[in-house]
Amino acid sequence: MEVSFGEMISNGHRVFTGFIRDISEEKRAEDQLHQAQEDLARVTRVVLMGELAATIAHELNQPLTAIVTNSQFCLRRLDGATSNLDELRAAITAIVNDSTRAGTIISRIRSLLMKGSPERKELDINRIIQDVTFFMHKELRRNRVSLRADLASDLPTGTRRPGAIATGSD
Repeated sequence: MEVSFGEMISNGHRVFTGFIRDISEEKRAEDQLHQAQEDLARVTRVVLMGELAATIAHELNQPLTAIVTNSQFCLRRLDGATSNLDELRAAITAIVNDSTRAGTIISRIRSLLMKGSPERKELDINRIIQDVTFFMHKELRRNRVSLRADLASDLPTGTRRPGAIATGSD
């Protein structure tokens, strides 16, 4: 309900008036509009993910292939009579890093597809640039493109607007 009051003077007397208006329909319409906006934002994210799915799947294969390659290297070294522990440690570290990167990619994809309002999170722009550069590496090399990123270490983190898609660490 919306209530309004007014005052006027009529024939020398103060008269007060009150108006009561039912705004239930307006509130329902506002709620429906808000829900429609949330649904549209989700559908937009899903459509974008559909368009990017093939590219993401291809890029996800890079860390997974590296995991398999480094694991096979470790197994061969362990089977051999002489094992260089520094080489094994470096290969196992690469396995952990590549596994983490693959898991992060999958988590980001899942969060983009989840229903509900997107939440605001701090973003590390340097990390996003590093991730994108990593994913572009194969394509850059194939096209003989050299890329050098000179990133500032003292950048503040920021928050993205709800509904925005980020390719970096969320």
